[in-house]
Amino acid sequence: MNINKKLSSKIFSAAILIIVLGSFYSLFSQLQHNLSAQNVATGFGFLEYEAGFEISESMISYDSFDTYKKALTVGFFNTLKMAAVGCAFSFLLGLIFGVMGISKKHALKNFSETYINITRNIPLLLQLFFWYALFTDIFPSVRNAHSFFGILLSNRGFYFPVFSSSVVNYLFAFSIVLLNLGIFYFSLVKIKKYKGLSFILLSIVGVVGCIFIFSIIFPVSAPKLQGFNISGGKSLSPEFCSLFLGLTIYTGAFMAEIIRSGILAIDKGQWEAGRSIGLNDYQLLRYVIIPQSFKVSLPPLISQFLNLTKNSSLAVAIGYPDFVSIANTSMNQTGQAIELVGLIMAMYLSLSLLSSGVLNFFGRSSRA
Repeated sequence: MNINKKLSSKIFSAAILIIVLGSFYSLFSQLQHNLSAQNVATGFGFLEYEAGFEISESMISYDSFDTYKKALTVGFFNTLKMAAVGCAFSFLLGLIFGVMGISKKHALKNFSETYINITRNIPLLLQLFFWYALFTDIFPSVRNAHSFFGILLSNRGFYFPVFSSSVVNYLFAFSIVLLNLGIFYFSLVKIKKYKGLSFILLSIVGVVGCIFIFSIIFPVSAPKLQGFNISGGKSLSPEFCSLFLGLTIYTGAFMAEIIRSGILAIDKGQWEAGRSIGLNDYQLLRYVIIPQSFKVSLPPLISQFLNLTKNSSLAVAIGYPDFVSIANTSMNQTGQAIELVGLIMAMYLSLSLLSSGVLNFFGRSSRA
């Protein structure tokens, strides 16, 4: 009897597999026939053709004479940049508002609840349109750009000073990272009280000191008005700023609620045990509650990181040249819809699996 059940189960599974494979083969054959009838060549050979269109912002050198492959590479790096920066800042925002949500001060708690409830209940696309309209319609023109501490803000973006040499810029960034790691270690090991506050204050002093020293030694390229444009420095486009603010604020609200619920999931006995050994509220959160809450919060937080990466595809609505936007332009010019849609799916799948794997690895390490 058991043998017959196993045999019938295998036959049923094999039949289902044959039906699925046959359906895919039929669809693929029909697709090939339709493409041949329209004289559309299949394959990825088009990637080596000249793209013939400009891209408004790029992390690598690019012009219209480059290939579709390089154009899509530019889009990939733009998507990766937005995903990395957005995930970092949305987590920071979520942590701040999540902790505020359990505060005993009603003003902070109400502010956190208001932010979360409003942001989560407005569609992300509408928020992107709001921020884009804010930059392009409300902020002044280039000739009337707001200026403060060498920074210019206009409807063309956010302009800020940088060092003239790209090598010096990388050296400066590396120095800042090393400095903050050193300050973090010093405040964690050497300073016995108010470690978080000490780290913040020392970091501010250290960064300001690095800026002052580097600006004396190396020449600085500052943005300045020149005719009807701004020259010098570096800029963040309105599209990038709008997408960054929209994704960060929207995803941060979900993360704040996840972190708040994770903190509340910790047993009250942990709070009482921490207070019984003389820990203040900051020390209790820093060393007892938050590390335990992340074990509960990590799986839904990973989902939010992945959602932010995938939601970055809405950049096409406000003109930011991410991978989807550039793939759509390439699709309109080449007609290679199947291949380009496949590349889009593969790109997001790869980013999601990579991000999930890295975050799960750290999650397992923290639980070990």
